[in-house]
Amino acid sequence: AFERIRESGAFEKLSGEKGVDVLNRIEVDLVRNACDQVLANRDDLTNMRTTAWRGLIAAGKAIHEPLYIHEPFSRLNRFVNEKFFYDGMWHEGAPDYGWQSLGGLEQVARSLEGYSDPIGYRNPTTGLRFDRLNVLKDSRSIQLAKRALNLLRLDGFQSIRSGLQAVCHDITALLALARRQPEAKPCCYFESALGKPP
Repeated sequence: AFERIRESGAFEKLSGEKGVDVLNRIEVDLVRNACDQVLANRDDLTNMRTTAWRGLIAAGKAIHEPLYIHEPFSRLNRFVNEKFFYDGMWHEGAPDYGWQSLGGLEQVARSLEGYSDPIGYRNPTTGLRFDRLNVLKDSRSIQLAKRALNLLRLDGFQSIRSGLQAVCHDITALLALARRQPEAKPCCYFESALGKPP
């Protein structure tokens, strides 16, 4: 929506009427100021932070600021590496929180889907450049976490919780759950869209 309004000439018209650069006021005083406040806050990498990351990504796309894309990507990377064990399991041992966290990460990844940096841009801190990001496809760690958590989901149940409640009353289902084996392809790193692990 912001891009359409920008292209419509409405900002220039309003700027002439008000005697102030309206586009600059919106981009700098509103959007950049809000984003910079989000970035200034310490990020503890909790499952609730993904909403702020998606906001940064939307703002970065709207005002063409790659920093607001690169920083959430970096935080997503750290989150996956620090909060999921090497086998893909959630660090707190609570599968429902693992699913909630993974769901938030997948929303962030979808927000990044297809993003490319402006021509010639390279992140000054990391040296990375993004071209047609596809984090869900390129992140082996996210895929591993999804596979690990899916091992706990019983066929026919929408959630881990409902399946586990059912097995409390069904020894056959409990034994089926106990016999499931994880895939034997461990991965303990996040592989960016740009390169391979060291």
